[in-house]
Amino acid sequence: MTGNPFIPGKRTTPEPDPFLKALRGALMVVAALFLVSLGAWFTGI
Repeated sequence: MTGNPFIPGKRTTPEPDPFLKALRGALMVVAALFLVSLGAWFTGI
């Protein structure tokens, strides 16, 4: 594995997959909510 995003034989698109972009956005939202709730929990104690 060379880390090349354009794999030969696969369909190459200039922009990232919308599903992966949405998944990354959801993960960022979940991580942010987790950090906020964790901070609120620590400050509550």
